[in-house]
Amino acid sequence: MSTPPVTLAINNLNDGRFLPGVLDACRRQTRLAFEIIGIDAGSTDDSLDVYRRYHVPVVHCNGMNQPKSVNRVIAQTRSEFFCWINPDDAHCPNFIETHLAAFAADPSVGIVHSDCEFFYHDKPERKPFVWKSHVAMTEFPKGQNRIAHPTTMIRRSLFDQIGMFDETIRYPFDFEFWLRAWRAGVKFHHIPEVTARYCVRGDNLTATKRPEILEELEVLHKRYQVGKYAETAP
Repeated sequence: MSTPPVTLAINNLNDGRFLPGVLDACRRQTRLAFEIIGIDAGSTDDSLDVYRRYHVPVVHCNGMNQPKSVNRVIAQTRSEFFCWINPDDAHCPNFIETHLAAFAADPSVGIVHSDCEFFYHDKPERKPFVWKSHVAMTEFPKGQNRIAHPTTMIRRSLFDQIGMFDETIRYPFDFEFWLRAWRAGVKFHHIPEVTARYCVRGDNLTATKRPEILEELEVLHKRYQVGKYAETAP
């Protein structure tokens, strides 16, 4: 059996209530030649039962942080392209198809990203808004991340070129990877449309770990000479 061109990993810990939504979105993809891998970091809810109902293989990563869990899946799969998503987010039906088309159009591209619709799970009365990522390259020197990770797909050879996700960065590990790729001269491609939805919740890591995230962002800004450290960059 040939290897599917894309691996899509779902990074989960006790978010079984959201898994059917993200898995149903996977089933609605217009391009179906891809594999889904479930990541479970030691859930005590019904997450594993949901994965079983959907016939999704699971990589068990009990006690691991997010970058280490995602790296384990990358190391165990052999597809040409990789992407990952959290259970409360979702891909639009055209996600796989549009990203593969962008890679096919330019073999020199290492990362494809798009715009994203942000919606409020806890406050449904608040209107969703579109997060634009076409300015990502100009925002990197300012220390700002404009790329929502559910919209991204990465060429697998890029991990051999610049390394995997940094497991010492627990929270903004996606931003660390974008900065590392940018500094290495990796080519990014922006798709000017929404291909994913990002859930804003009051109980997710972004909201509950804000002090820790700010500390890690300070580390990244200094490491990559961006933000307030930009003037000292070579």
